[in-house]
Amino acid sequence: QELRAAGFEVHFPYQPRAFGKQLKAANKSGERFVVIMGGEEATRGEVSIKDMAARRQESVPRGQVISKLREWEQTPAQSPE
Repeated sequence: QELRAAGFEVHFPYQPRAFGKQLKAANKSGERFVVIMGGEEATRGEVSIKDMAARRQESVPRGQVISKLREWEQTPAQSPE
């Protein structure tokens, strides 16, 4: 809800799928960012954000996910060399 309220388009898999298949589907559909909140992240109070285009991933405190996404939106979607 927080992401939608901030203007982000959010897709959530309603059918259980393997994590790798979910990432492949997000990549195939052209999604640039994936927000991951698994058991480990939840325990730490964090989420992982994956930039599919730049092939980078970073864990941030849950309250900072929107600011990190906004920051990454401002950077070109280039893969690291």
